[in-house]
Amino acid sequence: MQTFEPMRKTKITIDMENKEIYIKQKSKELKTSLLNLDYIEADFSEAGSKLFIDILSNVFKIYSGNWNDKQITELFNIISPFVNRIEIDEKREILTIINKFPNKTKLLIQEINFNEIVDCSLIENKQMLHSSVNKEFITRLQLHINLKSNIQPIIIDYIVTNASLITKKIYTTSKKYLFLYDMCQRDLALIKNIYNKVNLPHTNQLTDPFSELKKYKELLNMGILSQEEFDKKKKELLNL
Repeated sequence: MQTFEPMRKTKITIDMENKEIYIKQKSKELKTSLLNLDYIEADFSEAGSKLFIDILSNVFKIYSGNWNDKQITELFNIISPFVNRIEIDEKREILTIINKFPNKTKLLIQEINFNEIVDCSLIENKQMLHSSVNKEFITRLQLHINLKSNIQPIIIDYIVTNASLITKKIYTTSKKYLFLYDMCQRDLALIKNIYNKVNLPHTNQLTDPFSELKKYKELLNMGILSQEEFDKKKKELLNL
């Protein structure tokens, strides 16, 4: 277990073995699975370090007067991969979907065989806030995966809200929306790439190995691939 106390009256304990997080900040207290982490935002400036952790609709704000706060940096690096909605196991050829639901501690985790995937599409709904200043906010941001064995698509939620009950609107100009939209686009590309690999095996022979290696390097930097997985792909692509 690792414990962090980055600011006064704030204590965060990470249990990587059981994938759990315990946060206590003043009167607010939460213990849950790290997989419930919906969004994390870090900001490092001369004014100091800031970390926002959004988990089960609880937002914990952590500030430090030191712009190079090692605790906040280490904490961010440890927990940020748990924001991901998908995990890819190339060896088993399994796509794992992790759906996170606000205010519900139970996760919906589904495993899909690569060869079951038919197609994937991005679904986004927006709505205008009519006031003195019109703003656009998101009511739905999802990926829909069509499978050979399912009539209904498998859905990955990034943003889903009930338009009539929205208390915390996510605007299209917000950092959270931009972060989750980029993640959604990245996952869409990864899933389409899985489909292409399974159904168009000969196209890889025509691909520049250095361009492919660059893509895997980006996945390594995002934390999607491990160093061992990247090194294996590198040897395959360069025939080492």
